[in-house]
Amino acid sequence: MTTTENIVETRPAPFTWAQSAQYSQGTKAGDLVFTSGQAGYDDDGNLVEGGFEAQARQVFRNIEKILHQHGASMSSVVKLTAY
Repeated sequence: MTTTENIVETRPAPFTWAQSAQYSQGTKAGDLVFTSGQAGYDDDGNLVEGGFEAQARQVFRNIEKILHQHGASMSSVVKLTAY
């Protein structure tokens, strides 16, 4: 019988506005990193001005920060679900 140990790591969000959120911004399970619920807010919690495109760009910056926090990068992303 083989025993496999799974380690799940959750860190505080890399931006202050999200630290009070009631869900994890990013979680690492083994070699996988999962992110959730991103929005077009900057590090200070301000909605980015400039409309949809500017906010979408901010979402990807936020995702990138979370990935880097867990030792991953955007080039490692295999799936993205957007609403």
